[in-house]
Amino acid sequence: MAGATGPVDCADGRPPAREPLSRLSKVEYERTVRDLISAEIANGLPALAGLIAGIPDDDRQGGFTNINWSLSADHVSGYLGVANELGVQISVMPWIRRKILPCATDRANLTAACLESFLDTFATRAFRRPLEPREREDLLGFYSAQHAQSPARALSALITRVLISPSFIFKHGAGPTRTGDDCDQARVDESYARASRLSYGLWGTMPDAALLAAAGAGDLLDDAKLDTQLGRMLGNVKSRQWLRMFFRQWLHYEDIPVEGYSWPFLGTIDRAHLHDNAVVELERFIDAIVWTDGGSFRDLMTSRKVLTESASIRQIYGLPATPARGVELAPGNRAGILTRVALLARGTDEASVVKRGAMVRRQILCDPLSPPDPAALPPGSLVPPAPDHRMTTRQRWEARTSPPICQGCHRMINPLGFSFEPYDGIGRFRTVERHLIPNSSPEAFTELAIDAAVVPFAESRSEPEIDGPAALSALLGTSRKANTCFVKQLTTFVSGRPLGADDLAALPVLAGDLMGPGGSVRSVLKGVVRRHATKEPQTDVTTRP
Repeated sequence: MAGATGPVDCADGRPPAREPLSRLSKVEYERTVRDLISAEIANGLPALAGLIAGIPDDDRQGGFTNINWSLSADHVSGYLGVANELGVQISVMPWIRRKILPCATDRANLTAACLESFLDTFATRAFRRPLEPREREDLLGFYSAQHAQSPARALSALITRVLISPSFIFKHGAGPTRTGDDCDQARVDESYARASRLSYGLWGTMPDAALLAAAGAGDLLDDAKLDTQLGRMLGNVKSRQWLRMFFRQWLHYEDIPVEGYSWPFLGTIDRAHLHDNAVVELERFIDAIVWTDGGSFRDLMTSRKVLTESASIRQIYGLPATPARGVELAPGNRAGILTRVALLARGTDEASVVKRGAMVRRQILCDPLSPPDPAALPPGSLVPPAPDHRMTTRQRWEARTSPPICQGCHRMINPLGFSFEPYDGIGRFRTVERHLIPNSSPEAFTELAIDAAVVPFAESRSEPEIDGPAALSALLGTSRKANTCFVKQLTTFVSGRPLGADDLAALPVLAGDLMGPGGSVRSVLKGVVRRHATKEPQTDVTTRP
């Protein structure tokens, strides 16, 4: 086949290596169910959302929740509950049955042609590939046996059987095992596997009808035709939705605590909807940079673009209460994603130097930080230093973390955290810290000048000093280490598994593309997804849960 590459060459007559099993994450499962039955039907089944919510949450592996190999009894119970609900409702509710299986006018007596139609449509879409002859025979035999026992429940049981199948619950690795030298069948398998890798890598859900049709025609084995599909998919809103999920899990802003702030600290800032408004503001910024502007990682780190009508967010940013027409820019003291409320606000009046610094070290620079061992530290080391009106937050943390046993980590964390000291605990810009003087009048404060000048040690210990969060964001935006870390995080999320040796070897090239002329997050996302869709399945991953 012209343009075919990689594992579908089949030059030695052997089928491609078998992919490791990879279970749908809870989010992927919900999105797949909704796309399989349609949003209209999902919204018309009130119990469905509760049943899906009851499925166990996924642990973070490699920072993300879509890396899953395990399947617990609670997972099976949850999937069975959803499958039973859908089986019953599709079977007994005529309006739903007409949409899923129009030929099933009498649910108790399906014709042979109607059963075949069910297998060719619903079951094939659920498995994301054509059914094997043996699978088809098994499902037809299962329906016959159920019909003999209870004609009214046979269709419901058949639907449940399909939706509890490993071929539905696992996105990779649950298909038929190939032996021998059937290269043509191996090509078919690979074509449909590519469709699933594309759709779960870029959309977080099952392939749509166009992608399955392309897989069936063998188009995904041809480089140019695969790129055509990939371009189409990038233009779908599902790509934006799934990339937002990447940013949420990468930067951990999906749960912004706002209840811990005191009223005196907030002043006139309205706490109501602050969490939602902060998330919306950040994600509108991300959408604008990635999808509208075709921006790079550097743009994510440095752009001052603001898109929000929230009075509270605007107040925190020092913007006029009434939004201006067109694109607004934040003041020059604020730049990029790291200076947004969604990442700065963590629910305490006093900003957390350690949390801010550790987030940049881990998430932006991909440097490992081991959790502290309380038994090995001096008593009270893990308790934030007490307020002192004579010392800035930076001075108090420098004193607390000065013992050599603390410096192994804090020499990497503190400088990055100190860079953000010009922002208070909710993200307002400041030039001084104000501390109430104990045992004095409520109006008696000290004002201590903020010192945000640091040597960040982002890439080496010989870096020049920078001053403040905007300077740090500019440094990170052009840092090869930070760009490579971003590509690593994106590749992990797209592939849904820990990275293997060849993945790690490709990161510098992808980072170079991102930093080069015309390099953009969107183009690198396309390259990462394409590489994931067409690469040889691997088992030499660097870590496993």
